[in-house]
Amino acid sequence: MNETTRMTWLRLFLRVLAVGFLAAFIPWVTLILLNAPILAPGGRLAPLLRFQPYNAYYESMMAAIHLVWAVMLWRASDNPANHPLFIDFTMWANAGHGLVMLIATPMQKGPVMMVIESLPLFVIAAVLWWLRPRDQPET
Repeated sequence: MNETTRMTWLRLFLRVLAVGFLAAFIPWVTLILLNAPILAPGGRLAPLLRFQPYNAYYESMMAAIHLVWAVMLWRASDNPANHPLFIDFTMWANAGHGLVMLIATPMQKGPVMMVIESLPLFVIAAVLWWLRPRDQPET
């Protein structure tokens, strides 16, 4: 794949990732902060979608980081070749997060949730590794 095609796909992937972060974290943190019954302690989805022990402040902080990350991903998508360090950070952060989930999730939520929670993180890291800029921008 030539560099122009790679950057086109990378731009698209970064935007999809940004929208995915926004679509996942805005409703999640909103429901937690509103103490919606479905995600409140004892709610049907709380054991699957919340950190345990429950901590709305910690979860809100994690959501805030991911929301800012989404905005930065969108901004980097305009010209990914100028943001190789940020793209590498995103790749390695997802790989590291996936590794932690691979270890921690089975103990807390079981092996099925381990796959559901860690596999997407490894896929994100692998796609970014494949599409990341190969040529360094002019300085």
